[in-house]
Amino acid sequence: MLNFEDNQEQDFQSFIAEFQHLSEKDRIKRLWALIGQMTLALNNLHSLGFAHRNLKPSNIFINQNDGSVRFGAQKFYHAQSNNHNVTISVDPVVDSGIIYFENVFKDHEGIFDFAVGLAEQTVTFMPDKKPQDDGNDKKIVAYWSNGCIRYSDKKIFGNSKFKCGQKIGMEINMDVEPRTLFFFVDDVQQKNYVIGIPDALRFWSFIQKDNSSYTISLFERRGASCVQDIEGSTAWEYESYYK
Repeated sequence: MLNFEDNQEQDFQSFIAEFQHLSEKDRIKRLWALIGQMTLALNNLHSLGFAHRNLKPSNIFINQNDGSVRFGAQKFYHAQSNNHNVTISVDPVVDSGIIYFENVFKDHEGIFDFAVGLAEQTVTFMPDKKPQDDGNDKKIVAYWSNGCIRYSDKKIFGNSKFKCGQKIGMEINMDVEPRTLFFFVDDVQQKNYVIGIPDALRFWSFIQKDNSSYTISLFERRGASCVQDIEGSTAWEYESYYK
């Protein structure tokens, strides 16, 4: 999991300037603590098959409340040379508001499908597993590059296929009842959408081809929904398949 939002953070570049005002003993103590956290975070990222190629002081963030460290990585690369499955979810857990999440994939052409989706907050994706593995099929919604929406044993076709270079968006509205999930391809709203989504969830992305990558181009809270009434749209109930 990667974290993308915290209101009490300071980037490492700014911290370096303030760092000089500490005593030598405090500087050494704090520096080793930060190096330890960065090493653990990188090890976890690499174990999932990803490489961070933009690691620099301005892209490392320190939580001013608890001193924890996260990387501001918005582009992710498949670091393996064996076409391993790589599914990675993104913090924070979303439980309120209107949130828009958007990906752009790169270098994933060919026979391998890729996907975006959402997962219940309890879901953990293991290395070299597809998002639906380990019983997660009953706890996620996936939008695959072949145009299929998949959850539980359901496969719903009718939305557009998507390819590398296109903007693949999802809007969730946690403030309406039932809660909704809409899909977009290059800002065009798709006709099939999901209602009754979980009350707390994370977004995720999936790739499996060597040297492929994706960029999280948007992850933002919005004041109003961009969803419109479109002819032929169909709502699919999330919870009904899990009762």
